[in-house]
Amino acid sequence: HRIPMIESTTSTQLIAAGAVAVAVLAMSHKKIVHFWRRRTSKVQLTYFDVKGLGEPIRYTLVIAGVPFEDYRFASRDEFIALKPSLRFGQVPCLKLDGDEYFQSASLMRFIARFFGSSLYPSSAKLAATVDAFIDQIKDMDIGKSVASYKRRFGFPEEVLNDANAELVFTLWRNETLPRHLSFFEAALERSQTTWIAGTSGPTIADIFLATQLNSYRTKWPDLPPFPTKLQAVIEGIYTLPEVAAFQPSSKL
Repeated sequence: HRIPMIESTTSTQLIAAGAVAVAVLAMSHKKIVHFWRRRTSKVQLTYFDVKGLGEPIRYTLVIAGVPFEDYRFASRDEFIALKPSLRFGQVPCLKLDGDEYFQSASLMRFIARFFGSSLYPSSAKLAATVDAFIDQIKDMDIGKSVASYKRRFGFPEEVLNDANAELVFTLWRNETLPRHLSFFEAALERSQTTWIAGTSGPTIADIFLATQLNSYRTKWPDLPPFPTKLQAVIEGIYTLPEVAAFQPSSKL
């Protein structure tokens, strides 16, 4: 009566071993595919010769180890000529093997996933956390963006102009920005690491946050110092070897 038990145990062990082998092969296959994509894909990022929304995408590419052509318009006229052919009439535009992709947050996610980078988590729950921070960063920037690009957001000159836009900037700096910074500061207090989503390494949320805050500091040097842990995120991104080595001749 013991022989069937031995056979059953052996079968279970073989099935388990087979499942492990399949999982290992699948993981190895993914790594090979991602490696091959990084080596063979033709990638071009098109944007203005400024940091802006191009900077977080450039850093996502270099941290993910993706070679790319960093194409920058020589003039605004060049952009105006291209604008009608762009899907949403705007840049950044990422071209991958001839196909075009748009919208900055979407591009960062796409780059990380397509090329197999840990910058975007494979865990659905952790990815949702990263996405929430991305959206919150975009929310933080809305008031400033509207005041900067008035007509694009539907505000005619008689409603929002350079004179009263300064009132928006002042309110944004004094109330809106500090409120949002407190959200990120609280998240970093909860984090078990130096990164905002509690990950062992940076994610696209950290890149986006660091580049946005750095752009605010560039535009308004007299802003109060950022909270210590937020400043650590900025420094953590800009001192990454891949980022430090990427030194384009870019305007602010």
